[in-house]
Amino acid sequence: MNASALLLTRPVTRAAADQDAGAKPVKRMMLASLATFAAGTLVCAVAGNLAELVVGRVIQGAAGGIYPLAFAIIRDRLPRERVPGGIGLVSSLLGIGGGLGLVLPGPMRLRGVWTANAGALLVGVGMY
Repeated sequence: MNASALLLTRPVTRAAADQDAGAKPVKRMMLASLATFAAGTLVCAVAGNLAELVVGRVIQGAAGGIYPLAFAIIRDRLPRERVPGGIGLVSSLLGIGGGLGLVLPGPMRLRGVWTANAGALLVGVGMY
């Protein structure tokens, strides 16, 4: 249920961000997406039960526009011949992170450290 909430929310915002990526400043949209993701992560970090955790995951899913925005930044910043490699690198990192993000919370929840995962994500978002 936890992962489903994220996965059901993400495509809607991803499609909207993909359409807007050419119309609005990418940096501002990326910062808004990261702020949304950080807010959802904060909700997950302080969640006291499963319902609150699912709400946080839905908020995180609303930041699904990060992916097309990352590709837009790559196209804008890298030389033309390096764009395919950059997109491949980011795609592989997103795949690895997405896969681990769906699998690791289960064992973490069983050991009672599931909010620590959200805390680590907040540190990562803050570093950006």
